[in-house]
Amino acid sequence: MGISFGSKHLLAFQIDNGVTQVAELRVSGKNATVLKSFSVLTPMGTVESDGTLIASAELAALLREQMKKHGIKTDRGVFCVNSDRVITRQTVVQNLKRNEILSLLSTNSQDYFPVDVSDYKLDYSVQEQFEENGTKMLRIQINAVPKPLIASYYELAKMMEIGIEAVDLSGNSLLQAVGVNPDMIMSEEDEEGSTYLIANLYSGGTQLTFIKDGTVRLQRTISNGLGDSFDTLMLANADRSSGILGYVLSADMDREEMERASEVANAKAAELTAAINRIIEYYYSVEGYGNGKIYGTAIGQGVLLPAFVSLLFKELDIELRTTHRIGANAEDADKEYGLYLPCIGACLHPLNLTDRALSMTLENICAKRRWLERAAIVKRNFIILAGAAIFAVCVLVSALMAGVVTVENLTTKATIDDYRTKIEVLSEVAKQHHIKLNAESVRDALQAYKQKLAQLEQDEQIYESLKAEHEQLAETYLALKEACEQLELDFAYTESVYNKEYAVYEDFSKSIWSWYEEVMFTMDEDFMNTYNDNIVSFMEELEDRMPSTFTVTAIAVTDQGINMGIEVQSKEQVIYVIQELREFDTVEIVGISGLTIVGGGYSDLFEEEIDGPFNPTQRVRFTVALKYTELFREQN
Repeated sequence: MGISFGSKHLLAFQIDNGVTQVAELRVSGKNATVLKSFSVLTPMGTVESDGTLIASAELAALLREQMKKHGIKTDRGVFCVNSDRVITRQTVVQNLKRNEILSLLSTNSQDYFPVDVSDYKLDYSVQEQFEENGTKMLRIQINAVPKPLIASYYELAKMMEIGIEAVDLSGNSLLQAVGVNPDMIMSEEDEEGSTYLIANLYSGGTQLTFIKDGTVRLQRTISNGLGDSFDTLMLANADRSSGILGYVLSADMDREEMERASEVANAKAAELTAAINRIIEYYYSVEGYGNGKIYGTAIGQGVLLPAFVSLLFKELDIELRTTHRIGANAEDADKEYGLYLPCIGACLHPLNLTDRALSMTLENICAKRRWLERAAIVKRNFIILAGAAIFAVCVLVSALMAGVVTVENLTTKATIDDYRTKIEVLSEVAKQHHIKLNAESVRDALQAYKQKLAQLEQDEQIYESLKAEHEQLAETYLALKEACEQLELDFAYTESVYNKEYAVYEDFSKSIWSWYEEVMFTMDEDFMNTYNDNIVSFMEELEDRMPSTFTVTAIAVTDQGINMGIEVQSKEQVIYVIQELREFDTVEIVGISGLTIVGGGYSDLFEEEIDGPFNPTQRVRFTVALKYTELFREQN
C-alpha cells in the first residue's frame, strides 16, 4: 500500500463539480475522527468532466476564507480524487516488498495497460492475501493516474499555500474506510451472508462498493452520476438545513417549480437505477445469489439528498440504511460520517500518488509562508512591547510633573492615580518580558527593533526574488512543455511521412526484385542451356557405334562443336570411325589431322578384314574436328 501517517492532524479535501467537502481530522493509527468540517458549492468551471482541477484564485480564496471562519489551522492537506481518466487493472503477484512490486509493475507496465504509462503515476492497493502452492500471493489493484491530473491539485495547494501529504483515489479511500469499519450499515437483525451496498454519489459518476462477510467483494465506478442536476435535486429534496455554504433555497418556490424538480429527480433515479442494476446482476453472477438480501446506503453528496436517495433505493428495491460509527468513534454524527467518509478513508492509508518535484516546490512555498507568519508575529509583539515601554516612560514623567505642579488638585490627583495603575500594569508586562523601563533600555529596544525591521525587509526582498525565480522557472517549464508537445507532433508527422515513403520503397523494391528474377530466369534459359547440354547422348551414341578398341584420349567441347583425340588399333579402324562419324545427324566432320601410328607390325588394308586379327602392339592416333549440324541447332 501507500502511506501511513501515524498520529497527526490532517486536512482532507474532496472537490467535485457540485460540492466541495473539507474536513479537519485527527488521525491516530487506524482511527480518524472529524474535528471540524464544512461543505461549499464548487464555483462553476472549477472541475473538468474528467476530474482535473482548473485551479483558480476564486476557489483558493473561498476555501481559505471558510477555513479561517471555522477555525481550521491545519495546513497539511490530503486530496481525494474522483476521475474517469484513472486506469485500473487487477492482477496477482508474489508477496514481495513494496519497492519490488512497484519496480515489477513499472517494468511490465505494457502487459497491464494498453497505453504508454510514462506520463502516469503508478501505485497499487492490496485486495486479498492468500497462499498458492505454499507461496504467499497478493491480489492487487493497479492504478495508473495521469500526472497532469495530480499536478492540478498541486496548483490549487500552491495557491492556498498548504502542503500536500497525499493524493488518493476515492475508490481506495472507501476501501480504507470500509476496512476499519466494515459494519457501518449492518444491523443485528440482518441475516447471515447479506450484502451491503455503499453508493458514493457525486456529479461525475457513482462509485459502488459491495461488502459481504466483512470484506469488500466488488467495487465498480459507473459514469452515471448526479451531473448538472444537483441544484435541481436539492430543490426536490426541499431541505433548508442542508449545511452547504453558498446554497440558498428559495422559500417561495411555486408548485410548478416543485413539480419540475420532482420530474428531474424521478428521471435521474430511473437512469441511475438501470445502471446500478447492471452492476448488481454482475455481482450476483460472481458471488452467487445466496439469500439475495441487499442493504444499501448513500454517502458523499448523496447524504445531502435524503429524499432523492430514498427514491433511488426504492426503485432499486433495496432497504436503505444510514452509515454509523462503531466503537471508539461513535461520537461522530451519522450524517457527518457519511458525508465525509471518502475524506476519512483518504487519511487512513492513501495511495502514494504524490509528485516529488512538485512537492519540493510546494514545500518551499509553504516554508516561506510559515516563516513570514512567524516573522510578522515577532514584528507585531516587538512593536507592542517597545510601544508599551515608551508609553510607560512618558506616562511616568508626565505623572511626576503633574504631581509636583498640581499636587493639591483633586482632579489631577485622580488622573495620577489612574496613570499609576496603568504604569503598574505596563510594568508587569515589561517584567514578564524582561524589559527595564528606562531611557537606555527603550533606546536599545528601538535600535534592535530597527535592525529587525531591516532584516525583515531584506528577507522579504529575498522571498520576492525567489518568488520571481519560481515564476520564471514555471514559465520555462511551460515553454519546455510546449516544445516537447511540438516535438511529439513533429515526430508523429515525420513518422507518418516515413511510413508513406517506406511503403513506396517496399513497392519499388518488390518490383525491382520481380524484374531481376525475370531477367535472371531469361538469362538462365539463354546462356545456361547450350548445345553442349546433349554431350552425354552424343557420347552414348559413340559407345554404341564404335568398335570396342575405340578410345577417346582427349576431348574439347565448345558452343560450336567438339574436338576429339581418338586412338584405334589399325588404319582400317581409322577409316571405319570416320565413316561412322559422317553418318551422325548431330555433327559433321570439319577436319582430320595428326594421324600417327604407334608400335611395330604390318597390316594390309585390302587383304585383312576390319574384324580380323590385329597386331597387338600397333596403335593409330588422330584428331578429328566436329561441328554441330543445323538440325542439332534447331532441336536445341
